[in-house]
Amino acid sequence: MFEILLLSLPRVFLPNHLELIGQRRKNRKRKGLRVSKAETANAKTAKLGTPAPAASANDTAEPADGKSSDRLTYGQLWRLGGISPWKLAYRAFHAFWDNHLDARSAQFAYTALMTIAPLFIVVLALVAQLPLEGVLDSFLTAIDVGMPESVVTLISQQITDIQAQSTIGLITLGLFLLGFFGSRVFLSLGAGLDEAYGIENGRHMWKQSLLALSMTLGVLFLLLLAMILLVVGPMVIGFLTDKMSWLDTPRIQFWLSSGVRWSIASAFLLISATFIYWVVPGRKMPWYWLSPGNVFATVGWVGVTQGFQVYVENFGRYNETYGALGGVVVLLIWLYFTGFVLLMGGQINSVIEDAAREKQAA
Repeated sequence: MFEILLLSLPRVFLPNHLELIGQRRKNRKRKGLRVSKAETANAKTAKLGTPAPAASANDTAEPADGKSSDRLTYGQLWRLGGISPWKLAYRAFHAFWDNHLDARSAQFAYTALMTIAPLFIVVLALVAQLPLEGVLDSFLTAIDVGMPESVVTLISQQITDIQAQSTIGLITLGLFLLGFFGSRVFLSLGAGLDEAYGIENGRHMWKQSLLALSMTLGVLFLLLLAMILLVVGPMVIGFLTDKMSWLDTPRIQFWLSSGVRWSIASAFLLISATFIYWVVPGRKMPWYWLSPGNVFATVGWVGVTQGFQVYVENFGRYNETYGALGGVVVLLIWLYFTGFVLLMGGQINSVIEDAAREKQAA
């Protein structure tokens, strides 16, 4: 399995945490937001390199990020907190780089790459129990349409290898590795979202790990549901075609099948992003069915996936440059962009919250 080749690679080093605290404090002061006493002490620690004094009860009485967890109305949310789309984009991109979320995107990509083989081991074991034919074929057809050829070849080879070696021991190992690496995917996302919202995560590590494991199982369930829908969708199209003969034309069939695939993929990411933004950050977050952040993450992911596919197939020469590792490199870059749009979506929601509260305070 290709993950063995990556175990020898250096870990993704992140910027010093104390430097991030000091930078985040400066960013919020520049935007006119409150800075807690505990953060001031931590910022001094970043400069002096000495341990910060323990925060008193008075220091922790207010949220460390200076924000209330009160829910914004959908009107406030979709009016972008009272700022223009251009100003929102400017603030979000600057905050994204100030918070070093590009490094968190790289960490997400690395841990997600390590999760792929265990994920397919478990998925194949579960798919074998489903009373449906062609689930894997439909899944491979769907990713063949939306992803670069080298990535599709890599995933197909992984599935073939796993099917040839599937045993109880391998499935058990897959479950363990999926829990281990999958939870670290969400821990990296959680750390990035905490930076985006300026949160000092007060959860115990075991709570964070349990939450990340629960999210991993949730994504596994959504993936299985999406794979089932990829089989059921064409059945529904076939039924409708039998009832309405005007649908039985090559052009309409193409648009219907493409629409089903992209609708399922978009719904999968939209639901996942909604739960990530609600559950993963280190403080209680309000629930929004639709927010600018999760819509950006969904639309951005579709756009990035299609654009990257066109680039790789027409301009990229990864196989010539990296040889047998070309597919791994392409997949790693695609995962980086996936982490990028997810964290940028969270940063957009954070900027809107700040802008709305600035307007309320004015």
